[in-house]
Amino acid sequence: MPNQGAHLQIMDINAGQKRTITRYLLGEMSEQERSEFEDRYLDDPILFEESIAAEDEMMRCYIRGDLPEAARTAFETRYLKNHGNRRRVDFTRSLMTYASSMHEAVRGTANPGDIAIAPNSRY
Repeated sequence: MPNQGAHLQIMDINAGQKRTITRYLLGEMSEQERSEFEDRYLDDPILFEESIAAEDEMMRCYIRGDLPEAARTAFETRYLKNHGNRRRVDFTRSLMTYASSMHEAVRGTANPGDIAIAPNSRY
């Protein structure tokens, strides 16, 4: 089940604020706008948390294939241009896959052999 807390935080952001954060994440701001936004979110813990929550939600939507085509294209060409961002998306994808497989295993719909156990690295 998705983290409802993060989803609710994003929904609490007013539409203008959400658009500003999205523009920032997708690299759609001028250098001056970007610098001003970064100054604001570094000084405002609530805006900082909203930005992190929006970024996490954007990654999850991308991974699930839920982004509209224009946002998906911008995400791929701008956000994923950064190596660190690509690593975060890969990690999030792996985590979502693992969580989904564990959820299925708990529900009893997965075969017992579907869950891989990592060997103990001490041996």
